[in-house]
Amino acid sequence: MSFMSLASSQTQMSVGDYQQALTVGQQTQAEVRKQQMRRFQIQMDTQTKMNEITQDVALNKAKTGDKISQQFSSFMRS
Repeated sequence: MSFMSLASSQTQMSVGDYQQALTVGQQTQAEVRKQQMRRFQIQMDTQTKMNEITQDVALNKAKTGDKISQQFSSFMRS
């Protein structure tokens, strides 16, 4: 094998290695973005559920307060 063909072979290997490294890097970045989006979606779902629970608790407290007030009023009238 001559020097030129050896140099050409090494260059081709280097280009191939570089392209492979780029591909792996791009796949890794895509996976990271996918995981970030999944975490964001989980965070949004959790926040929505927390808001729903908070609204339910506030509504139940108001209803309970109304019931107690009505029972007290009924008791006082009797």
